[in-house]
Amino acid sequence: MGDTTVGDGGRSAAEGARVASAADGDELALARARIERLVRALDAEREALQRSEDRFRAVQEAASTPFLVERALRDATERVVDFELVWANTAARARGGAFTELGARLTHVLESTERDGTLDCFARVLASGTTEARAVTLETGSERCRIELHAVRLGRDLLGLTAQLVDERHAAERERTALLARERRARAEAEAALQSSQTTLALLDGVLDNSPSGVAFFDRDLRYIRVNRALARMTGRHPEAHVGRTLRDTAPELAPLLEPLLIRVLTEGATFSQPISRGSEDDDTRRDWLGNLFPVYSPDGAILGVGLDTVEITELARARRHAEELARQLEGAASEREALLVRERDAREEAEVANRLKDEFLAIVSHELRTPLHAIRGWASLAKNGGALAKQAVPLDPMVRKALDVIDRNAEAQARIIDDLLDASRIIAGKLALEVQTIDIATIARDAVEAARPSAVSKGITVMHAISARDACVVADLGRVRQVMSNLLSNALKFTPRGGRVTIAVQPEADEVRIEIRDTGAGIAAELLPHVFDRFRQGEQATTRRHGGLGLGLSIVRQIVELHGGTVRAESEGSGLGATFTIVLPRRPPRSTPLAVRPPKPMRASTPVLRSYRVVVVDDEVDARDLASVALCEAGAEVDVAGSVAEALEVIRQVRPHAIISDIGMPGADGYELVRRLRASEVLTPIVALTAYAGAADAERAQAAGFDAHLTKPVEPAQLVGVIAKLLGEEETIPGFGSGLGMDPS
Repeated sequence: MGDTTVGDGGRSAAEGARVASAADGDELALARARIERLVRALDAEREALQRSEDRFRAVQEAASTPFLVERALRDATERVVDFELVWANTAARARGGAFTELGARLTHVLESTERDGTLDCFARVLASGTTEARAVTLETGSERCRIELHAVRLGRDLLGLTAQLVDERHAAERERTALLARERRARAEAEAALQSSQTTLALLDGVLDNSPSGVAFFDRDLRYIRVNRALARMTGRHPEAHVGRTLRDTAPELAPLLEPLLIRVLTEGATFSQPISRGSEDDDTRRDWLGNLFPVYSPDGAILGVGLDTVEITELARARRHAEELARQLEGAASEREALLVRERDAREEAEVANRLKDEFLAIVSHELRTPLHAIRGWASLAKNGGALAKQAVPLDPMVRKALDVIDRNAEAQARIIDDLLDASRIIAGKLALEVQTIDIATIARDAVEAARPSAVSKGITVMHAISARDACVVADLGRVRQVMSNLLSNALKFTPRGGRVTIAVQPEADEVRIEIRDTGAGIAAELLPHVFDRFRQGEQATTRRHGGLGLGLSIVRQIVELHGGTVRAESEGSGLGATFTIVLPRRPPRSTPLAVRPPKPMRASTPVLRSYRVVVVDDEVDARDLASVALCEAGAEVDVAGSVAEALEVIRQVRPHAIISDIGMPGADGYELVRRLRASEVLTPIVALTAYAGAADAERAQAAGFDAHLTKPVEPAQLVGVIAKLLGEEETIPGFGSGLGMDPS
């Protein structure tokens, strides 16, 4: 073995050499690494410098102002003795001249008197880095111009010169000032826009963070970019703890459900809705959300990632499950509910049928009652008047006249009951309209008293009137106002005992007329007084009452008065103390009142003359047919009769009458068929409907079918004659006729 040298600490010399050699190697490696880093840094700096120079050149090339780059030339003492042109932009080269040629020395192109001062100025710029301007005279093209050079240091020996003609300087200054102003405005606008954007972003961040809906954004690698607090509560993590992580990291149980949808959103650009739940189906702590996944696009339309917003629907889901349970429980009741609906629909249809049958029944009752009443009243009137229409007076035995009066009075009462029934039906259906004209209430009151006097005399009751002499005219329906007064007077006479008194008073006011009917009769009990105008309401018991009637008269009075815009009230101090009915009618009815206005007609009282006229009467009822025939004959007409439509057509073809009177309800073919066939054959003869169908719809239907007039049974013979006379142009000879063509006023 060789000798071994041991140094301090027992280390051998060889070992020390090895350690020293290793240390030197490490230092060398570190030095080499530092050098490489420096080289890379220098290369990067050189590249950055080159890019900066390229950008500078590009900017200056695009500038409209001449720009020159001069390199300083120094002597041995580093003093600047001249400048050499190394680069000029397009604007400078376009000006031409020796000073724009590459390599040109500044001292060669300057005037001798300007060289030293210009060199000193530019040397100061290089030394201090300040900016200075110098006006010099230079050759540009074919002339020498005064040019202002603005010098700026670009490097240790590089100087940038901006050249501008002196005479352009002021314009340039103004342009520069305007440019600076525009830049300031643009900067202010940009700062305002930036501030607004920052405010908006802050607001959006606040909305996002405070939204009750959970919101998250994923990048294309399905990693969280942003999560708000609501969604963080779903996973139980802090919002920042999600960033850069995936669903598998934050909610692994949801990853199999949502990751495939996230991928489809990225690849297809589709939008999906997905229920999300955490917890067991039977766990009371279960929570439910509805998640919506949607693509997030860049401005150029590329999909950057996926947005997820969630809305908690725990209560809604619980309610839905509860509703499903209820639906299962209610499913058994569906058939019963359907059965109830069917029964309700059947009941409604039955009610509609019953209502229609009621209307049809009323029409039939009216027709069947009016037909015999027409014959009763008509013949009684003819018997009482004898041959008055034929200008022959036949005296009657007093007992016979009394009998005829009784028949006529009771027939009239029966007709009034029928009219009340029909009026009540029209009022309930809202089909009662007014035919208004200017009428005198005072005259109507006097006529009503005279009309009621025979009945009052027969009962031993005094009837009086107290009528003011002032104007009592109103715009109203003449027939309906007469009906109101007749109903109230009849009612007063009905409940006033023998020896009593009935008074009607008329008191005109500025905008209204007051009518008061007072009696000394049975009075009205206090408990009945609020109900006297109710339909079918009477004060007596059905089996013990002393007075007849249906209990409709006062109800109709109230409806007619209110339809005119007026009021009616009843007053009584009690049973046996009489009653007072007060009506107040406005001078004009309200605008909402349904009207059928006709002007008043003059009323003449001379004898009708139908001589030289031939009239055909068509009616299947012999009594009605004979009554019309006798009334027309007494007026001087020649009359032909027919009992059916077929017979009437034959008679009309043979005799060619001047007028035709026809019933409507007849067996086989009715009056509508008759008028249709006559009008189809271009028969223009006036045709009057004389029928027991008394409704407003019946009058409208008759007019639409082609009838010239509509008269309702029972009708006075004189009225029938009057309508025929009017249609034949003999209106001025009609006694008491003045209501148009006799169309039913209702």
